[in-house]
Amino acid sequence: MQHPLQETERAILKRKGKFFLALPIIVLPFITLLLWSMGFIGKQKTVVHSSKQDGPNLSLPQARPNADSN
Repeated sequence: MQHPLQETERAILKRKGKFFLALPIIVLPFITLLLWSMGFIGKQKTVVHSSKQDGPNLSLPQARPNADSN
């Protein structure tokens, strides 16, 4: 027969083991959200230099009739 204190210690160790097993599942989403909000993970911002302008083209070319038109 075991001492009652040893049974209690085993129960506590078993409970702690379950807690430490579930701890990464609980903590990992919060760490991910924290790092994402600070900009360490996620889509990187890239600067692309292009000659395209934003919006509609307001400087249209002049209309030229075809050479075979009347």
